[in-house]
Amino acid sequence: MARRYALFGKLTIERVYLLTSLPPGAVTGTQLAAWIRGHWKIENLLHHVRDRTFREDDSKIHVGRHPRVMAGLRNLAIGVHRQDGH
Repeated sequence: MARRYALFGKLTIERVYLLTSLPPGAVTGTQLAAWIRGHWKIENLLHHVRDRTFREDDSKIHVGRHPRVMAGLRNLAIGVHRQDGH
C-alpha cells in the first residue's frame, strides 16, 4: 500500500508492507484496505486522545502496575466523556 503526502510543496510517498494469514485471492485489495483503515480508525480513536489530551507519553508513572492502572483510568474518563456525547 502506498500513501502520498504533499509536505512543504514536496511530494513524498510512504510505502507500507502488510502481512496477513489470508490465502491469496480470499479478499480483494479494496476489502483488505478497508479492513486496515477500520483497524487504524479504532486505534486512533482511543490512542490519539490518550496521547494528545492526556499526554500519556509524557507520563512520569513507570513503576509496577501504576501505568496500567492509569491507562484504565484514562480509558474510563474517555468512555464517560463520550457517553455524554462529547
